[in-house]
Amino acid sequence: MLPKKNKLPRAAFSELLAQNPISVFNRVGTLKYIPHSGSFSVVVSAKHCKRAVARNKVKRRVYSLIQVFKKEYTTPLSGILYLSKHAYMMPFSELKILVQELLRRAYANSK
Repeated sequence: MLPKKNKLPRAAFSELLAQNPISVFNRVGTLKYIPHSGSFSVVVSAKHCKRAVARNKVKRRVYSLIQVFKKEYTTPLSGILYLSKHAYMMPFSELKILVQELLRRAYANSK
């Protein structure tokens, strides 16, 4: 799980989105980010998956992947990851590859 200091609070969403964030996307979802403090947030929609257990499970998985892959990069990014409706049914191995690809593309664009 990502430490609380590295999570982007909901109140900061409008602030981040007002700064014209850069977007990258793939089958797992859309990542909107700006070069900033290094905090992330994962948004899961109740419209895509009605069960809170499934939404929390995928959110925990993505936060743990972000924590692991974030250590590979030195540039701090703040971002919001909006999960697609397909992310809830993905096995962890596929989710891992796709989240890593999103972060790699985001950090490559930020240089």
